[in-house]
Amino acid sequence: MVANMKKMEEVVEIDTLEKSLLENNDEEEEEVLYAASFREMEKNFVKYQTVQTLYLTPNAIVYKVTRPVPFPCFGVLHKEKHVLLHSVADVVVEQGYLQSLFGVYSLRIENVGVRRPPSDDVKILGVANPNAFRKAVMMRLSNIRNEIVSRQVATLEDASHSGEMLLLQKLEEIGSSVKRMQTLLEEQQSQATESID
Repeated sequence: MVANMKKMEEVVEIDTLEKSLLENNDEEEEEVLYAASFREMEKNFVKYQTVQTLYLTPNAIVYKVTRPVPFPCFGVLHKEKHVLLHSVADVVVEQGYLQSLFGVYSLRIENVGVRRPPSDDVKILGVANPNAFRKAVMMRLSNIRNEIVSRQVATLEDASHSGEMLLLQKLEEIGSSVKRMQTLLEEQQSQATESID
């Protein structure tokens, strides 16, 4: 039981670290771009979770759950998961056989990079209209990636422009050096001609 309490503290600590990465210095709340609803599915959903909240912010998907602990004297378990959008590879809408009998869907948020075990993916049950939430997340991911690409293009254009400016400057320096050499050669030739005469 002590090990279980320690594990819960570690989960809360990791989630707190993820949340602190998202917080601004001003500690302002992020704008909510899309909030998913669970209310429409409450009758079909097994009610072992007291409160669920799922929403999309400009930088993360936030999932909050409050669950009763098996022993009432321990109160409730609060879990808040922040999934950074930069780490999201895909949002998968799933419905198993048993879920289809009750009209319940689940969302699985897959991580970018090296494939981790499925237990590392965030799985959310009972979201009403999961395809709309998936679409909102994918549109935000697309916008983020477009912003990154446009910043990279702007950086490349700036580098290209500064490279062109540097090249023009070097060409001007070479041109002035050639003119000086040409002037020196002309002076030497005129001196050589004068000494022959």
